Amino acid sequence: MGSSLGVTVRIEVKNNTNCLLTNQEASVKNGVIIISPKPIPAGEMGSVEGRKYAHTATGSFGVVSWDVESKDRKVVTMRAGVSSTGSVGGSVFPEQ
Repeated sequence: MGSSLGVTVRIEVKNNTNCLLTNQEASVKNGVIIISPKPIPAGEMGSVEGRKYAHTATGSFGVVSWDVESKDRKVVTMRAGVSSTGSVGGSVFPEQ
């Protein structure tokens, strides 16, 4: 049988703040992170890449977050899907 990994998803984030996005975290269910998120300097792009387990009848989902340096804010984005289609959402939240 082929690879144990299937559909690949890449989420790109543009840092439109004047602060560093740091303390990044990523988690995924029914898949793996293959390119981990990194700190994103002000005005630059960053990304994270994951893959769903192949040959399963389940979808996968993941959450990625960064702290906004020197602010009490967190950037959070998520992706959920079953195949090459899916939903992506994101927001900035107060740090709790």
